[in-house]
Amino acid sequence: LIADPCVNSPTGKSWVGCRFGDEFKTIENTPTLINTFASGDNIDFWSITGDNFYDRTGEITADVFSRISLQAKSKIFNTVPGNHDHWALGSPDVASVHDQCGNGFMQYYGQDSYAAKNLTVGSTEA
Repeated sequence: LIADPCVNSPTGKSWVGCRFGDEFKTIENTPTLINTFASGDNIDFWSITGDNFYDRTGEITADVFSRISLQAKSKIFNTVPGNHDHWALGSPDVASVHDQCGNGFMQYYGQDSYAAKNLTVGSTEA
C-alpha cells in the first residue's frame, strides 16, 4: 500500500510541491518499488490510497504509469481518491476552476461498476 506519492515529473507539470522528490528520486524509485513488490507471485494486489501523484491533468499520472511494468499492472489495483484528487491544493477553500473534483480520477482509474449492473437509467437506488 502506498499513500500520498509525490514525484517531480519530467513532464514539467507540478500542481503541489514535492519537496523531497529530487533528493529521493521518487519519479524513478516509486515505480521501481511498485514493480519490485507487485511483480512477485506472493503479492495479489497493490494500492495507492489517496492523493494519487497530486495530478490535475493526467500528465504526471501517465508518466508514472508508463514506468510501471506490465507484470505489476496485471495485478489487482485498488485506489482511493484523496483530498488532492478533488482539489489540487487539498481543500475546497482554495479551489480553482481547474480542479478536477474527482472527475479525472474516475476517468483514469477504472471503477467497478458491477454494483450498478441491475439498475436502470435514471434510478436513484445506487
